[in-house]
Amino acid sequence: MSNTAPFGHLRLAKDYLQAANKVQPPPNSALEELGLKINFPAYFLVGHAVELALKAFLLGRGLSISELRSRKYGHNICALITECRRRKLGHEVRLNTQEIATLKLLNNCYSDKEFEYTVSGLRRLPSYSRTYLIAEKLCSKLESYSRRIAGLR
Repeated sequence: MSNTAPFGHLRLAKDYLQAANKVQPPPNSALEELGLKINFPAYFLVGHAVELALKAFLLGRGLSISELRSRKYGHNICALITECRRRKLGHEVRLNTQEIATLKLLNNCYSDKEFEYTVSGLRRLPSYSRTYLIAEKLCSKLESYSRRIAGLR
């Protein structure tokens, strides 16, 4: 694995987050959030940013790309969070209990690709703004980590 792989994954995570912002900027208030129409592409983009940021961290901790693509991790945000926490993600970015719960709720639809394919029935989704802010937190807090791993300043 190249030592620039974590940096590249994080750069891509930031690109997906930026795309999410263009598709659906996060609301500025709780009242504005209530008026938001649910936008599955925006949720997908934020979820993918989270996935890539977590994978960037794990690449820096020695996991290979092939391991991260395996069925064990794949697009499963919960599995990635569990492994990240086991490998001391808290030294780089602290996620509180509510943030972890938000990402687990997001994972229910994200890992099953329900943001990408039509599925009938009701969904319980986390707050878009909260989810967006968590993705933003991961990307910003892991910036110095990924630069350090890549030997960049």
